[in-house]
Amino acid sequence: MTLSRRILLSMLISLVIWMAFTWPLPRYLAEGIPSSARNVEPGNVRRMIPGDHLQLLYYFDLAAETFRGRVPLFTDPFQFDAGPYTNPFPLYHYYIPQSLIYACFKPLAGQAAAWNLTGLLYVWGAYLLLWILARRYAHSEAAAAVGALTVLVLPYRWYGLLGGSPSGFAPVWIVLTILGLDAVGRGFRLVWALASMAGFIFLRAADGQAFYFLVLSMPFWLLLGLVHGYFAGHRPRPARVMGGTAIAGLGAVAGVAYSLLIRWRHLAVSTMRGGRSLAETALFSPHWQGLFSWSAWSGLTNQIFIGIAIPVLLLAGLAVGLRNMRDRHRRGDTLVLILLVAAMVVLVLLALGIRGPHHGVVFRAARRMIPGFRFLRQPARIFSIMPVFLALAATVALRCLHLRNGWSSRLLPYLVGIAFLFECKAQVSTTVCLLDSEQPAYRAVVEDAREKEIVPRAVIIPLWPGDSAWSSLYQHYAMIHGLHMLNGYLPVTSTSYVDNVFRPLKGLNSGVLDQKRLRYLEQLGVNYLLLHENAFPEKVSPFAVAFTLERLRQHPGLKMLMHAGPVWAFAIRAAADSDNRGGSQRSRCDVVCPTRHFYAGRLARRSTLAVRRDDRLTYLRLGDKTGSELSLRALSSPPADRLRWMILARGKGVLEVRTEVPDGGVVGRTLLPVGCTQPRWFASPVSLADYTRIRARLIAREGVIEVAHVFLAAGEWQSLRPGEELFLPSYCLFHAGSTAPDLSSVELDPERDPRAIVVYGPKLPLVPGEYEVTLEYESNAPVGTHLARFNVRHVDGSQTAWQSVAAGHPATLRFEEEVGLPFFVALLFERRAPMRLYGVRLRRLR
Repeated sequence: MTLSRRILLSMLISLVIWMAFTWPLPRYLAEGIPSSARNVEPGNVRRMIPGDHLQLLYYFDLAAETFRGRVPLFTDPFQFDAGPYTNPFPLYHYYIPQSLIYACFKPLAGQAAAWNLTGLLYVWGAYLLLWILARRYAHSEAAAAVGALTVLVLPYRWYGLLGGSPSGFAPVWIVLTILGLDAVGRGFRLVWALASMAGFIFLRAADGQAFYFLVLSMPFWLLLGLVHGYFAGHRPRPARVMGGTAIAGLGAVAGVAYSLLIRWRHLAVSTMRGGRSLAETALFSPHWQGLFSWSAWSGLTNQIFIGIAIPVLLLAGLAVGLRNMRDRHRRGDTLVLILLVAAMVVLVLLALGIRGPHHGVVFRAARRMIPGFRFLRQPARIFSIMPVFLALAATVALRCLHLRNGWSSRLLPYLVGIAFLFECKAQVSTTVCLLDSEQPAYRAVVEDAREKEIVPRAVIIPLWPGDSAWSSLYQHYAMIHGLHMLNGYLPVTSTSYVDNVFRPLKGLNSGVLDQKRLRYLEQLGVNYLLLHENAFPEKVSPFAVAFTLERLRQHPGLKMLMHAGPVWAFAIRAAADSDNRGGSQRSRCDVVCPTRHFYAGRLARRSTLAVRRDDRLTYLRLGDKTGSELSLRALSSPPADRLRWMILARGKGVLEVRTEVPDGGVVGRTLLPVGCTQPRWFASPVSLADYTRIRARLIAREGVIEVAHVFLAAGEWQSLRPGEELFLPSYCLFHAGSTAPDLSSVELDPERDPRAIVVYGPKLPLVPGEYEVTLEYESNAPVGTHLARFNVRHVDGSQTAWQSVAAGHPATLRFEEEVGLPFFVALLFERRAPMRLYGVRLRRLR
């Protein structure tokens, strides 16, 4: 087959498979980009999904802006912009050349289409190059084309590309590098060595970990080309092989030198300077069942899927090849196949991490023996080079099974290819993230700064340590409008940022903005705050987002610029008074929803205390004679009205509750007389002057006390008597969506909000009795449309049956509260129509 025909045919095959594997992305080519290869969204489409895809798009856009001259080279003014105080990563690489290709497409096709066309181009390039490489090992063009399908259909390949990982663009450089190394081993012209050198350099710019694995495997590819070339009749000159190896090695050396520079400049002063712990690696180690199982364990496990068709083909090829070892004409194919299969076994053992045989003995040995291996967090990343191994092994296995002039030999490659394609397609379902072209609150900040002739530098809340995917939303909007963020999103965060920005300003997540923090923000040149209420998980604050938002809205030192959808923008006033109590607006939330709960049933797994269980509750037993005590995990808390520890306990004696700071100092102490056989709630006040890291220590001073639950509470919460009711505004609950301008409701948008539990709360206790929950909502959907479903849950994991929420019908649920554990109403949004939730009405029946 001529090269031109191979180019056209490979382009057609790549386009068809790209459309099949990424559907419905072709329908939204100019509106959205892929965000995942494991879809969980109805219709496979949702707007502005946070994740690595937005982060990588941000860097592509940064490169495009640099090429246009808008941004100075090797700078990033839109994130981690803190002037002379913190600049964690002053040297940036822009994922060239894929970002350059994107920059060329963008003015012609737009942001989303440029991204998608760049991905398609790289899919085709990898397939074409692997086809050329596989043809050296194949007995026919069809066998080479089928073998090369691995780089098109293997799930790991799509997990990278569709998930927004730089590794998604790496296969083309991996294959180019191996294509050159194979040719060098065969003694071909030195132009192949130059291709390999270029491949190494571009691969290091695209994906540092794939580059690392390819450097480690470089001797293997040279040996494989040498062995196969030898049995194919090539007798390369040693000088040419050595010269080609040296030239290709220059690219590897350049990439290694750059990696060492990054390590010296950045990793040495980052939170990852000591490498990844085994505990962290365990979280990202896949199960071996993911290699063959069609069931969806998780994206983490199924990304190592290789299916059944190829392993069966390899076993059959090995069996036939070993039988034909005496045939000197076919001995070389068998030896090459053995080398490839042995290498793949090692790759699989490494990819399983500590979930490999004998608790990952191979992976642990690699961490000890191979420099740099301890920095690997996701062992499955080694699958970045697996498509080439599988392609060549499948090609050689087909050659071993080849029977001259037999129809079965001509049909076998197609059967294997079809089976493998369907196996892999079953593992891939694309989610499309529709892109916003603007965010009015961000635009308002930039326009206000332009009028004042100042830099539009802002802190975006929630403030993270710098490594949260939620921050990719900030990146996207900041790039669109030219906003300078003090925070941002990077895979590896510098200790400078954590020490100089995150820790001093972490209290902003709870609305703590005193004079000290105002002066520090002024020192950093920060003039604005923005808050994303729909990107506010429990982890960031001990209370729901309304607690933070109320404090910012009432702060006399802040002026609200705009509320647009889920984003609130505030300007910091000059010479602001930091007294939060001076606000004129009344709080809309008397009830504060807490997030820091400590349930004895979960604490018992790691506690050495005696455990007692009854029909519903688990207790940890504290006794004055045993000297036992319960020390809870430390948490950060703001000062708040009626801040207190709430303890569900029973027994007879005196319980001491200490509030401690991490260095051992005691900031509060309460003695609680306990005298009850049934569990009751007890309160221990906490008084704080500033945002402080605290923990509770519980000690039985007299008698025996059994503790079932502890949580940190604030605000009002009264028990209901029979016949009484309480209305909980949705704005005050944990919620996604966006609050209405008058704070009367939370608006849920099926285009933007996920099919998930998007509103829940209050996570506070009720006295035992019978209750009725009614959702107050409205929707313009046709009567009977299934909008959502809801139920009542408790912090121990128990829950009632689901109750449907249908447009035009009341949504009411009755439940029996038995023991008084904190409860919450959970609303699962079905994404079938817009919905406005005003709140939850709770009524005690008896």
